[in-house]
Amino acid sequence: MIKHLAAAAAACLACGQVAATTFYSDRASFDARGAGSAYFNNLDEQGDTAPLPFGFGPLSFSGSFGNAFYWASDWHENAPGVNGNVDGTAWVQVRLNTFTGALTLASDEPLRMLGLDLRPYFDASGNSDGGETVLFSTDTGESGSFQLPATNSPAFLGLVFDAPVTAISFSIGADHGNGFTWFGIDNLQTYSAVSAVPEPASLALLLAGLGGVGVAARRRRAG
Repeated sequence: MIKHLAAAAAACLACGQVAATTFYSDRASFDARGAGSAYFNNLDEQGDTAPLPFGFGPLSFSGSFGNAFYWASDWHENAPGVNGNVDGTAWVQVRLNTFTGALTLASDEPLRMLGLDLRPYFDASGNSDGGETVLFSTDTGESGSFQLPATNSPAFLGLVFDAPVTAISFSIGADHGNGFTWFGIDNLQTYSAVSAVPEPASLALLLAGLGGVGVAARRRRAG
């Protein structure tokens, strides 16, 4: 039991040392980290299809015309390979390119966590966008990148920011293949806070305490 507790504490210590954006590929683990006010939208009740700009609850999408498009659930549900949806329902088609700039997702209230399902597919020209890299940056100066899964393979992306943000922009680099990346996103999830993790000093005390318990137990057995 003591060994298990010590191992868990050491693992938490390693987690506590991570700075800036933390990534999650599993929604359950992502949700377990969430705290504060939460918002979820499966995008299925938004009405008609719409080009930019558009919004869902406290979230809004903006950017140059053509960078994204909201598709209602009765559009393209039978074409998951080209202009395909993520999970068979309504979705947002993201169409990033090196000519029109970034797509920005903004929030009325500061958020610490953003999660979404995504799925790359073949674009209108037949180019496969699976495995390509997408860049992101926030209004607080955080930045990073993530790699899309294989073409037509749905995946979850969870971002936990180091500080509250109100805007996240997605883009691709100038040297990015054919200059385009298309993928669908769905099931938006945000949290305003992150569940607390023990501070390094607290973890050190915990480990020391566990060590002391172990010593005492061994002395009792020896006696």
